[in-house]
Amino acid sequence: MIKISDSSLVKSSDKVLHIIAKLHLDKVNGKVKKTSEYKVHCIYRRLLSLKVLIESKDYLNKECNKNKAKRNRHLNFVDYLLSENGKHLEYIILAKPSRLKKIIEDVNKIIKPVDFKDGKKYTKLYNEISKNVFKYKEYRATEGCVNIYKELINENTHCFYCNINKISNIKKKTSARLKGLFDLDHFYLKSKYPYLSLSFYNLIPCCHNCNSPIRGDIDFDIRTHINPYEESFDDHFTFTLDELEVMNTNLGKQNSITKLKIQKKAKSYRNNDSTILDLGIEEVYANELRYINSLGDTIIKHYNLKAENPSDFVDMVYGINYSKIPKDKTQIHEYSLSKLSIDVISLFKECSSIE
Repeated sequence: MIKISDSSLVKSSDKVLHIIAKLHLDKVNGKVKKTSEYKVHCIYRRLLSLKVLIESKDYLNKECNKNKAKRNRHLNFVDYLLSENGKHLEYIILAKPSRLKKIIEDVNKIIKPVDFKDGKKYTKLYNEISKNVFKYKEYRATEGCVNIYKELINENTHCFYCNINKISNIKKKTSARLKGLFDLDHFYLKSKYPYLSLSFYNLIPCCHNCNSPIRGDIDFDIRTHINPYEESFDDHFTFTLDELEVMNTNLGKQNSITKLKIQKKAKSYRNNDSTILDLGIEEVYANELRYINSLGDTIIKHYNLKAENPSDFVDMVYGINYSKIPKDKTQIHEYSLSKLSIDVISLFKECSSIE
């Protein structure tokens, strides 16, 4: 719901976020400090091994059915990843969301879809790239991965997609290692773009519900979906209520809110955006009508405090020391339903100018 670089987690700084991204780069494709050579088990060295495999006669005969044009496509693809002595690979791992699209377009000029998936079967090339080169699953299980994301996820962080479910890190009493209680969603699907499976800005920290049961294998694209590293859902969309139902709440009628909608803001240019549909935002938030009614009732019940004692009014609506709803939008990630809460409060116009 918030752009990650705007959050208090990284002190509202793109530079701080980039530092974290470079720590990630060092974990997956690091160099030995003394010699500046790539580490033994890094992506670059595994790509070199894959190139040797593809150049073999056995690969040509078995995997390419003696089709040299096909084998050449595979070689050209690996050379593309290896180009500039590894600098291009570093670029891919650190590429911002808008640049990932260009990388995909470049790769699609080199290889064909059948090179990754032939009918329903994944090819040798895909399996090598996914399982033996980029090795996302292996990286995800490492303590190094959890340590990278502890810089982005604290004890109060909530899913960057839905802003409902908490994501966190814990340390069990029986282990010295941190355990990451969060998913990393591949904005550009790993099943289609395995070479982006360890690109930092392609990995969205989120809850399991958003990643698997809801999003699943739906194709996302920067032109049609919001990547929280690139943009903020909050900047483009707002939760809205029926004006008559809000009026009824203002008049003291309880449980008058029966529907919730999401509306594109006037300043938004995302006319063909599918984020709301494909993440089921409206459907998921339809379950929060009880909370919305409770919040509305609280505002009206304690409205008289706004003029008499503004701090007491804030305590009742936002929680003591803003413990329930954030004062600052940079803290949206720290509170469940905070984007919704801020938007709902603003709909009760006579109560919206809270300092």
